[in-house]
Amino acid sequence: KQWYQRRVRGQQKKVFLGFVNLYLKRRGFQVNDLGDPPGLRDGVALCFLVEELSGKKLPIKPVLNPSQRFQKLQNISVAIKFILDQGIRLVGCGAEDILEGNLKLTLGLIWTLIQKFQIQSGVVSAFEAQAQVESDEKRDPNGINPGGNGTLRKGQATAIRKNAGAKELLLTWAAEQLGGYAHLNVSNLASDWQNGVLFLHLVHSARPDLVDLDSIDENDKRGNLQLAFDLANDHLGIPKLLDTDDLLDGSRILFFFYCGGDIF
Repeated sequence: KQWYQRRVRGQQKKVFLGFVNLYLKRRGFQVNDLGDPPGLRDGVALCFLVEELSGKKLPIKPVLNPSQRFQKLQNISVAIKFILDQGIRLVGCGAEDILEGNLKLTLGLIWTLIQKFQIQSGVVSAFEAQAQVESDEKRDPNGINPGGNGTLRKGQATAIRKNAGAKELLLTWAAEQLGGYAHLNVSNLASDWQNGVLFLHLVHSARPDLVDLDSIDENDKRGNLQLAFDLANDHLGIPKLLDTDDLLDGSRILFFFYCGGDIF
């Protein structure tokens, strides 16, 4: 059990580090480790990350080269106060925890930011945009509609925003994205995705020219996953944060969606 927990924590750290750097590179910034200095521990990268995720400027600029403990605490505190002011609840995580490099709480903070800004905001915005397209009657009545079955409306998206957890949001979003493929069933974010078929259809929903659906062999799990993630990386801008072997473990498939919420 402890071995498995360490493996999962290592995968989380790897994925979350990639997620953080995906946004920090917009600022010409990068961190090499989430737990070791400087990482997020001086508050600079955390402030940049919060600004990039939220699309807003912090009310106080961070000290860019903090050398004193109080300066680092100030940076972290500014970011955390901003997060709390957005109505985001942080459980047991304070500025001191980030400064001291508490990896568990640091990963928890990043996961909270992912849920709020990447999943909830991104997925619900996609639902609302879909509903607007439907209301404007701009959809092609003759062609395949891989983007959804049209069952969600703005009111439903608002209800989802208020009530659903991250996994429920992603599952609803995935089902909507694949709703135009009548032969597919999306009931979970684990075993349904292990053979790579749903991932290839998801890529097809975004770029139909990239995937030949008739050539998919559902028995070739490794090949399907490899192709799907190569295509997502090369053509959709979704970085490969895990290896194919990691994704053959169905419980880790959820990680794929962390960085893809604003692509599809």
